[in-house]
Amino acid sequence: MKLIVTNEAEEVLIQRIGYKKSFIITSLNPRDYRVADRGPCAKGSHFQIIPRLAENRFNEQYKWIIENEQFRVYVAQSDVELLGEWITIEFNHLLNSFTLKNEHHILDHNIKLKDYFFS
Repeated sequence: MKLIVTNEAEEVLIQRIGYKKSFIITSLNPRDYRVADRGPCAKGSHFQIIPRLAENRFNEQYKWIIENEQFRVYVAQSDVELLGEWITIEFNHLLNSFTLKNEHHILDHNIKLKDYFFS
């Protein structure tokens, strides 16, 4: 798995969690991921980004590491298949949220950083 973080998304993530820090990308309902292509509109509809602020808070469930130069990114085994091989995170300034895509389609249009408010 490979993760591309656009410049805009990188700036926001660095402001919120710091450079070379880690975070988790997790689906909110991995059993029903097929709804992701229906165009989520609510905040955190299908995925969320959780900053990993303390090493001891790391859950054993999130042990898969996605390759990325800027951040250390963890995912659960249950999310590996639905994320795909090439994942992109973009930041939408209009919505003040992230967009998560894979090589086939948009996975979620409106992801917020857990416990952070942009507006």
